Amino acid sequence: MRRYEILLCMVLLISSLLGCTRRVESDDPQIRIGILTIGSSRAEKIEGMRKGLQEMGWTDKQVDYRIHDVNNNQERLVEGAKDLLALRPNIVVATGVVEAEAIFEAMKNTPPIPVVLIGVTSPSELELKNRFHASGIPVTGVDNGHVELTAKRIELLRELFPERQSVVVLYDPRLRASMLALQKANDAAQQFDWKIEPVPVQNDRDIANLRSRIFTKGESMLILPSYYLELKYKEIRDISFKTRTPVMGLYETETYAGYTASYGISYFDQGYQSARLVARMMTSKDNSDIPFEKPDVVQLKVNMKAIEQLDIAVSPIGMSYSEKIAVIRE
Repeated sequence: MRRYEILLCMVLLISSLLGCTRRVESDDPQIRIGILTIGSSRAEKIEGMRKGLQEMGWTDKQVDYRIHDVNNNQERLVEGAKDLLALRPNIVVATGVVEAEAIFEAMKNTPPIPVVLIGVTSPSELELKNRFHASGIPVTGVDNGHVELTAKRIELLRELFPERQSVVVLYDPRLRASMLALQKANDAAQQFDWKIEPVPVQNDRDIANLRSRIFTKGESMLILPSYYLELKYKEIRDISFKTRTPVMGLYETETYAGYTASYGISYFDQGYQSARLVARMMTSKDNSDIPFEKPDVVQLKVNMKAIEQLDIAVSPIGMSYSEKIAVIRE
């Protein structure tokens, strides 16, 4: 049994002993969870949370999930958050940083509702947590660890492809999370004498420039946290295939889509881990200071089909750390 499954069982047991959980025999929804998501790509986070709550005894008859999806239209997020709050949920869930910002903005002129954030980057360093607390809004969530994992991702790229000595680091200069990760990459490069080349990518013109860039046989690519870069995974994958350049992503979903590798916590696992925090928000008498959690599970995934497509050598030593994938999904 994995560590977070044990912790989920412990939370359920404690809640039961304290008499905090709702009665399971009721067929009427007892909790309404409002979920704001920017697009269907985050659906696995929601599914993971639902699975975790079900395993803790919270059935779909007890929990009314209200999902508001803005279909990748970031400009509609605040409006979507306001629509969600109008439903008067007991708890609001954001499936990422951009959703969290929208919920914070929408909640400025409304009574505070507890908030759970699924997979956000460095909530303390981004002041996101402090802003919620300063406004009297209880908040907690799962930190996806993207900033802290940056140096390890570079190290794994070098382990997998030792002939590739230079890393092209794609970052979004608009986002503080991306810039924090870039600083980690620069620090690691200086400490370990790694060669990196930061390349800003924040719009379609930058993607076009990347497409026309001439990659050498000694280069690989690393993706830093950015919703825009996440959205453009197919374009980046195609550039990887065309230039025969391996790419390290953030999520296993990107690896299944054709990235060479990824190192991090999956969307599903982020949601699954967040379930215990949602449960604590629902059952705790004082939910104002529930701490954020670091990832329970971090995995290296390598796509063998992508490596075959690139027709490049991969180190058996590097592969020994990985879980292998043998499919490319559109």
